[in-house]
Amino acid sequence: MRLRALGLIVLSVIILVSMTLLSYGDKSLGKVPDKSAIPGSNGVTGETFGQFTNTVKIAEWDRENTFINYNLFLKQGVGPEITSLDERNDNLNPNGIKVLLIGDSFVWGDGVTDAGMTVGTRLQDELNSLTKPGAFNVISYGKAGASTYNHAEYYTKEKISTINPDVIVYGYYVNDTVPNFNEKMICLDKSLCNQFSPQTAPEYRNCISGDSNKFNKIVKNSVRKLYPSLANELIVRNCDSIFQKLSKSKHTDEELWSDNSINPWFPTWKKAVSIFASNTKGVPTYMAQLYLNKPVLPNVKEIEKEFIANSIPVIPMPSALDKIYEVGSGPLSLNPVNGHSNSTLTKLYAKDIAQYLLANLQPSLIAKSQAQIFASKRNLVASILPVSVKLTQNTSSTSLLAVDDFKESDSFPHLIAGKPLPNQYVACTDLGYPHIQVNLNRFLTPGQRVIFSPNSKDNLNLTLGYYFYDKDYVSKYVEVGPLRSNTQITVPNDSHGMLVTIGIKTKSKCPLDEVVTLPNFSIGMILA
Repeated sequence: MRLRALGLIVLSVIILVSMTLLSYGDKSLGKVPDKSAIPGSNGVTGETFGQFTNTVKIAEWDRENTFINYNLFLKQGVGPEITSLDERNDNLNPNGIKVLLIGDSFVWGDGVTDAGMTVGTRLQDELNSLTKPGAFNVISYGKAGASTYNHAEYYTKEKISTINPDVIVYGYYVNDTVPNFNEKMICLDKSLCNQFSPQTAPEYRNCISGDSNKFNKIVKNSVRKLYPSLANELIVRNCDSIFQKLSKSKHTDEELWSDNSINPWFPTWKKAVSIFASNTKGVPTYMAQLYLNKPVLPNVKEIEKEFIANSIPVIPMPSALDKIYEVGSGPLSLNPVNGHSNSTLTKLYAKDIAQYLLANLQPSLIAKSQAQIFASKRNLVASILPVSVKLTQNTSSTSLLAVDDFKESDSFPHLIAGKPLPNQYVACTDLGYPHIQVNLNRFLTPGQRVIFSPNSKDNLNLTLGYYFYDKDYVSKYVEVGPLRSNTQITVPNDSHGMLVTIGIKTKSKCPLDEVVTLPNFSIGMILA
């Protein structure tokens, strides 16, 4: 055993050194592309995307979207075990029905600025509004970029037993039939196989078989022996026969997941569905398609048929589909560069899933959960953007937050995935000037007042505004004006959640070539 352990350590060192040497000559590795080189970066959008209506350049949206997701990574991790995103995970009824919601970036919350608009949060609110507060707990296990392969391999029987859910909902998106980026890198890894592409599949197969250089002989002779599952299952399934087909077809990913007949991964995807169904057997499990565009019907029917054949019912999504057919995907997307669902669509997802679950779960389970007395306690501030804003006090009625200048010496991380943080440390694009965003407790009562008082020594021209969701969960923006001592906001009558914005309007643009920051200030909030 000691010799085997020593061999593993030596092998790991050899692999790391070899990968470093092989990638050293590629000066483009890890380089951040120039935003001006992004296709369409000089284009201007005037279309309304979700809550955003400003006419801005696509490149500005690209940076804003990167900034939002950077904060999400820091706030909740990459998944699947999402840490506390807002108050939903701090106020769970231990006796409530535990719903495990899994999925890819649509469940993880890609591009979402408001923690209250994720699918998991919406579903928990919807279920509890139709039954009793605390009757349901929705545990979101979303992973950005996850595929069905990921879910089949991660959610083992042991993992399901540890989570111990009462019901499982797979929030499925159409591209889950295609492996994610990390899985493809098994074939496309730059350091392992000299950047060979599907178009040079014969050379790539030589690399995998260990015939191209000394390093690959190590892979062939050592890694395959020590990790046969990795070498034979993952590499073979995603490379050998599949890359032969891809080298001839040259289809885009969008074409592959839109037409199962030309998708070489589809047979393996079927196997993944079967494994997932086997692992979740014994727990009521359902699949819900999280549509954003009009579905390709033959493709969708074939996917649904596979889940049904594995005893996983498919949840109808009539409300979401009706809205998509009515207005299209543009007004239901977060912004021009992020094709993920906004607050209107996540609300409709939740509505369809909740109604189906309540009609199909055992009545005795629901009755038992509703019989429990549960009183939740929610803080005034649910979450903030960016995460670097200091929240030094936060109770059910009072909060105190502070913004500090960013300095190179700060402990706040300036890198993500080894790449420099974009030159933006606060939000900007949606309002056209730098600002922070403060998500308030989404269960505030209409008519309640929130009083804002900036620190007297901070003589800044701060501007206060807020978004709120109306009865249809369409967001509306109200600019209150200059922030002075005891400035008040009254929760609107049809409000279903509020996001407060605080910034400096004097700088009326979001330059791509400058750092967008705010000077120091602190603000107290009181719920009256």
